[in-house]
Amino acid sequence: MAKIGIIHHSLNSCGGGELLSLTVAKTLKERGYEITYYTTQKTDWNYVKSVLGISFKPDHEKCVFKVKIPYFGIYQRLITGFLSNAIKECDLVINTHGDVMPFVNADITYMHYPTFSLWYESPVNVKYLKSLFWRSYFIPYYTIQKYLVKRTTCIILTNSKFSQKAIWKHVGKKSIVVYPPVNIKPYTKLVGKKNRENIVVTIGRFTPEKRYEDVLEIASKTPYIKYIIVGSVPNKLSMQYFSKIKTLLLKKKLRNVILLPNLRFIDKLRILSKAKVYLHTMINEHFGIAIVEGMAAGLVPVVHMSGGAWEDILDGKQGIHGYAFKNVKEAVNYIENIILDENLRKEIVSNNLNYVQKFSTEKFKERVVRIIEVFLK
Repeated sequence: MAKIGIIHHSLNSCGGGELLSLTVAKTLKERGYEITYYTTQKTDWNYVKSVLGISFKPDHEKCVFKVKIPYFGIYQRLITGFLSNAIKECDLVINTHGDVMPFVNADITYMHYPTFSLWYESPVNVKYLKSLFWRSYFIPYYTIQKYLVKRTTCIILTNSKFSQKAIWKHVGKKSIVVYPPVNIKPYTKLVGKKNRENIVVTIGRFTPEKRYEDVLEIASKTPYIKYIIVGSVPNKLSMQYFSKIKTLLLKKKLRNVILLPNLRFIDKLRILSKAKVYLHTMINEHFGIAIVEGMAAGLVPVVHMSGGAWEDILDGKQGIHGYAFKNVKEAVNYIENIILDENLRKEIVSNNLNYVQKFSTEKFKERVVRIIEVFLK
């Protein structure tokens, strides 16, 4: 069978992008392909399994560094290009972290979002605009990516209609929407759980763009509701943000908020089985796998009215599959309505039982395999 190389700068972050990459790899290995991962830093496979709940190891892994590098995240994506000689051994190269790299021409790129466009897409990620330091850090990356991405000839896949529009706008290339894989089976088993409590759950890496400050603000206005923030802390920068949120939590003296970093998969399921609402505060989230997981587990999503969370997951409709807010006040109102109106909550949960299947791992596998095997022919 063909040798397939998968490029992903680091799987240790254990976010939605890493879950997608591993699902592609596992699917292709199950079909008999020889899989080699090309990474910047060596993967901690036991940690990945414990956080993402997916058991997989490739046939080979080749990495630039043998140790974890906690800095220069966006530049690490480019460094995998230094493995170009090894990558040439493959019959097909798939780039799952999405940035176009020097020295390597991937055949298929899953572009989660044209990251270089963050330069002028405020407030998607204001970190790169708010100071001279961050602007100086981002400009070289922006320049390199803007040059390389215009010249790529690969097939581009993306995660949402929202991202598809951004790729066309900033890259000038067409792309195919393939929704990220959501392993909904462990979550759908939780739908029938009774005795749900007045709990709101938020899940995602502890990074500034997740806007957990807004979760604390919402919690301060609804003290009778319990809020749980579950998130991975994969590096030093993430730890700094976690510490910031923890300090803010103590300053606000909020007794109804719990922070749970690096939670095991089984413990995450236990929390979701008790909760009623899934809250997602990030603005212009490209998709939002954790939102679908929450829906599949029987939680009603309340998301920011932007990005793939609104356009794709809620299908741009209010009150059918969940609710979208523009500000903290609206978020509070939606959460209180769901918590207090049990019939409304159950109606939306019922609407989502079959709806979430469109985002399932099985649907993702079908589409990816079809695209890859057509390419190999």
